[in-house]
Amino acid sequence: MSALAEVHVLVEHPFRYVYHTLRWLTDNEDKEDLGVMVMISSEDAKAGWRLPIPIIANQGTLNASTTLRCGCMDSACTTAASPGRSNGCVSIEHIHKLAFTARFNNQVSGQAVNISLALHTSIDGTLFDANAHVLVLHSEALPGGPQQLSTNALDTSNLAGRFASVSASLSGNCELADFELIATMISLPG
Repeated sequence: MSALAEVHVLVEHPFRYVYHTLRWLTDNEDKEDLGVMVMISSEDAKAGWRLPIPIIANQGTLNASTTLRCGCMDSACTTAASPGRSNGCVSIEHIHKLAFTARFNNQVSGQAVNISLALHTSIDGTLFDANAHVLVLHSEALPGGPQQLSTNALDTSNLAGRFASVSASLSGNCELADFELIATMISLPG
């Protein structure tokens, strides 16, 4: 990384969100990403906190032929022809638990929904474990329209690594439009 620039701060007690651009110099090529740091004072952190962050959004419909991945901005990394995982999109280093919530618009009324979440961990955010921790969101015969399914909180002490990459896949004939996956990071009082 060569620079942090164009910093903007939003304060929403107890969090301070610092938005900035990240400028990278790699292979003689300038690249730029949007970064965000979430800060909390040590006094406020003692009470514990929950922070929901959308990690899969604006990628379209989840169906049996697509896999949606955190960190992807369009359909370029959602097909079977592009199976690579994105860089770590969730830092699990300073949290105790992690829960996931899927929100979507169910296009096929009356069918069971089975969403598999594959969680791959990494020490450095670039090289990930080959074996995934798999979480399943299941519901019997959902009606059509907006729906939400959530996991129980996963204890992050059982996960190796400091970063996680998450992908979502679907079995069956369902069509889940406007699919969004939210990771809720939980720090316990202490």
